[in-house]
Amino acid sequence: MKMTAWQPAADLLLLAQKRQKESGKGLRGMSWIDDDLKPRIEEFATSHPLATVLEDVRISDIIRLLTGAEELLRRNQLKCETEEIRSALYSLLMTRLIVNSESLYLAAAHLICPTIQDIELTARIPDEDEFAEFRETPGLINKAITKNPCDPRNLLRRVQRHTREISTEREFKMFHDKPWIIRDAARNNLTNPRQFLRNTKRKLELLLANDEFAEFRKTPGRVLNELIRRPSKAAAFLRSIKRDTERILRKDEFEVLRKRQWIIRTALNTHPSDTKEFLREVIQIVAEILKEEEFAMFHKKQGTVWKIAVNNYNNPEEFLREVIKCMKEIPNEKEFEEFKKSLWIIENAAINHPNTKYKPDNTREFLRMIQKVTNEILEEEEFAGFKKRRRTVLRAATHNPSDPRERLRTLIKETAA
Repeated sequence: MKMTAWQPAADLLLLAQKRQKESGKGLRGMSWIDDDLKPRIEEFATSHPLATVLEDVRISDIIRLLTGAEELLRRNQLKCETEEIRSALYSLLMTRLIVNSESLYLAAAHLICPTIQDIELTARIPDEDEFAEFRETPGLINKAITKNPCDPRNLLRRVQRHTREISTEREFKMFHDKPWIIRDAARNNLTNPRQFLRNTKRKLELLLANDEFAEFRKTPGRVLNELIRRPSKAAAFLRSIKRDTERILRKDEFEVLRKRQWIIRTALNTHPSDTKEFLREVIQIVAEILKEEEFAMFHKKQGTVWKIAVNNYNNPEEFLREVIKCMKEIPNEKEFEEFKKSLWIIENAAINHPNTKYKPDNTREFLRMIQKVTNEILEEEEFAGFKKRRRTVLRAATHNPSDPRERLRTLIKETAA
């Protein structure tokens, strides 16, 4: 293959993709390529050096890829002028299929059409500022690419729009502090995500009204997770969780968890194959942390330590160090001086809104948000009685970030009574 054929091959493919995108159509339907191309495609797919060394890409996938590329050209009234260009085009597509599969951690079979229609589909979306919020949920980007290869960005924008709107609607306030559920609803039910959330809410209320599941009423979020993951099997799953929890608590080594049964339920959910081993390690981690002088400030906050050990299993000590760092640094920053007398708010923010690779200033962003909300509430006539009780409003905004006003209204009613 001549190296000079690569650029014409790439240009030809980009032109075909451009025309296909402008048509607004996908690549579904029968392939009507010339019969004489089929044996050439099969020969190339089986003889190309890449095909002989790849374990994760089947020959049938390569044949589908190359057949789809020829169909793309045919539908857009284009063709390879020489065999060198065709060979370069096939090699380019095979290479990109492999790169896309490895970059997105998806089987090549799921990326045939996306690769044909967007040769560099992995190169841009995760790095674009417009879609920064999806960087920590790559599954969403993957689904957009495989579900709408012609225009995955449009699907992501629709998810963003639905999520943004629903997150401000009072009807769905129970989901406001669970944005991942709203995003999932928007992703999987683009035509009517609100109806999906209404149905989920109704099922949750019915489950928790059942005395059989009374012990889950204090942790409705966990029941909600099961309704999202297993909508038709949530009740059966909760029964199995109850049964397995009781069986684990019969062993003396897990007696320390009797008043923290949520930990067992979480372990059964996240580590179904090695639940007991996971629990033993968590118990050991907590015991060690509570002995270390470095973490003395948490020795009387065992509930916090248990939560961090379970939710940050791989490195809870490092997570605690980051929390301590935030509690030392943030009060000394001018914009957060008011939290010097409310360090628990910084602690809450650092634990529940930690800094991450893609959100390195997440804790401070949360603090800025509750300050902004507090300032807005104190300007509202309805809450004039709190003008000299700013810390009460901050507390409401911290504990109820999705609807602090509702918490304050409850306080007003309790005071009046």
